Amino acid sequence: MFMPGFINNISANIVRSFQKMFGDPGKVNWFVDDKDITAYFTYHNEKVAVHYHGKGYYLSTRKVYDATDLEPWVYNYIRQEAGKKYIINLVTEAVTNKGITYQVSLEDKNTWMVLQLERNNERNLLTTLDKKIYKKG
Repeated sequence: MFMPGFINNISANIVRSFQKMFGDPGKVNWFVDDKDITAYFTYHNEKVAVHYHGKGYYLSTRKVYDATDLEPWVYNYIRQEAGKKYIINLVTEAVTNKGITYQVSLEDKNTWMVLQLERNNERNLLTTLDKKIYKKG
């Protein structure tokens, strides 16, 4: 069960890690449970959740945003993979120490598409993990 957290209940290591990654993003809602600590906030028009282990180390970051915030080369890869008839609705980006995974929701007149991509941080390379198309109506 998540409980609202107070900054004095969160370790200095977590606060330092958070500030190093995001500075002062404004209003941050901290939630604490038995094993994890999570910060929810808006940063540069992205809805962000940052997860830490209760012992103070970073686990992951999840961001939700629209296509305008994609890096141009990632946007171009998605357009090439999906086809030009699809419009990108929403991007969910999950960041861990292993790399970045994108889940991209797209649509055209008759269908929805969900692309799942993996980004290798060492080589800055994208790979399509999954591509599903659903008929509307």
